[in-house]
Amino acid sequence: MDPSQELDQEVPEYLRIYKDGRVERLKGNERVPPPTTIMPPASPPRT
Repeated sequence: MDPSQELDQEVPEYLRIYKDGRVERLKGNERVPPPTTIMPPASPPRT
């Protein structure tokens, strides 16, 4: 087996860590565009 393909650790359905240090994310790779509106700054807490 190719050494770069040997698994070191795996979290099923989420990620794989290979012995050569490479990390493959299986979920959560979607890129989300930035918001089109700007939110006003939060007001300070009331005392």
